[in-house]
Amino acid sequence: RLCKRRAFMDPSRYHAPTVEAGAQGSATQHTDGIGSEEDRMGTWPCKPRVLVTNDDGIHAPGLLQLVEALVQTNAVQVFVCAPEREASASSHGVCTAVKMRVAPTVVPGTRKAVKVWGRPADTVMLALTSPLFDEDETVMRNGQAETVSRSGFDLVVSGINRGDNCGLHVVYSGTVAGAREAACKESGPAIALSLDSYSRVASYGDAASAALPLLLAAANSDKSVWKSTECVLNVNIPNCPFELMKGYMLTFQGRHCYKATWSAMEVEETDDETGERVMYVVNTSGALRGDSTVYSDSWAVQQGWVSLTPLALHSCYTRILTATNEAASVRRPPASAVESDVKAGSSWKMGSSNAAKALEASLQVAVCARNLQVLS
Repeated sequence: RLCKRRAFMDPSRYHAPTVEAGAQGSATQHTDGIGSEEDRMGTWPCKPRVLVTNDDGIHAPGLLQLVEALVQTNAVQVFVCAPEREASASSHGVCTAVKMRVAPTVVPGTRKAVKVWGRPADTVMLALTSPLFDEDETVMRNGQAETVSRSGFDLVVSGINRGDNCGLHVVYSGTVAGAREAACKESGPAIALSLDSYSRVASYGDAASAALPLLLAAANSDKSVWKSTECVLNVNIPNCPFELMKGYMLTFQGRHCYKATWSAMEVEETDDETGERVMYVVNTSGALRGDSTVYSDSWAVQQGWVSLTPLALHSCYTRILTATNEAASVRRPPASAVESDVKAGSSWKMGSSNAAKALEASLQVAVCARNLQVLS
C-alpha cells in the first residue's frame, strides 16, 4: 500500500501525454501546447509558477480562456488543478476520509493539468500540500544548462467564474474558496476572478484581458505581504467589451445576494431504509437583493468598473475601506499604521501600470487592517 501511495504521488506520472511529431527526426511535440523539449528549457531566473483552479469545472470556458491569456504572455508557467465537473456554490467544503479520484488531463498551454473529483478547496489543498506539481526544470544560467527543483506557486488564481461573486455571494462561492484555500495555506498571492454574466456562451476574452495585468503584477509581487495579511483579492469584472471598462476600483464587500426559491416536485416515494415518505425539492435562484451602496463591489461592477475587494480569512477589511478605523482596545496603534491613503472608491484607468497600482493599494489596505487587528 505504501508503494502504491508513493507511485500515485509521483509527479512524473501526471505529465500530459506526448505524441511523436512528423518524420525526419523532428522533436517530440507535447499535446499540452508547450512545444518541443527545446522550447521547454527556460532561462534563469525561472518564470513564476501560476496555479489555476475554478468551480465551473476544468473544461469550463472561463478557465480555458484565462489559461490561454496567461500562456500567450510567455511570462509565467501555468498549471491547472480543478474539479472534474461543476462544483458551483460549494463554498469551502472539502472531502475528508474519502477517496478522491485524480487524473491527468490536457489543458492547452499548461505544463501540467490535473482533474479532481472534488471541490475547489480540495483541488488547491491537493496542489499545495502534495508533491503532485513538484518538478525539476532545466534552465540556462550563464550559458550552462542547470537543473532546478521547483515546488509551490507564485500565484493561485481561481476563475474566471460564470456569474459574479459580489456581496454575500462570497460566502457560497467555490471560486472564492479556491483562492481562500491558498491564503489558508499561506501560499502567497491568491486571487478570485468572476464575470458578471451567467450565460454559458459569454465571452471571457475581455474579462481575461482585464485580469491579466493584475495577475502578472501579483505573480511578481512580494509573497511575504500576502502571507502576513492573509489577503484574498476578490475581483469582479463587468460583462462588457474591454474598451468600455472604466478601469480598476477598490471596493468593499456589499450585501448583494440572490434569494432562494424552492420548488417542490410532485414525486413522492417511500425511503427504502426508513420507510418514510419523502419528496424532492429544488433550490433555484429567486429575486436579487441588490446593493447600490456607492463603492460597494456590486455597485462598481454595474458602473463598468473592475471591482477589487481585498478579503481577509476572517472578514472584509471594511473598517479600513470605510475609514472608521476604530480599534476595540485602548492600546490603539499609531495612526500611520492603521490609516490608509486609499479608500473605497479609489480608482485607476485600465493598463498594466495602473493594475500594479491598484494591486498595491489593495495590499496597503490589507497591511493597515493587519496592524489594526494586532492591537485590537
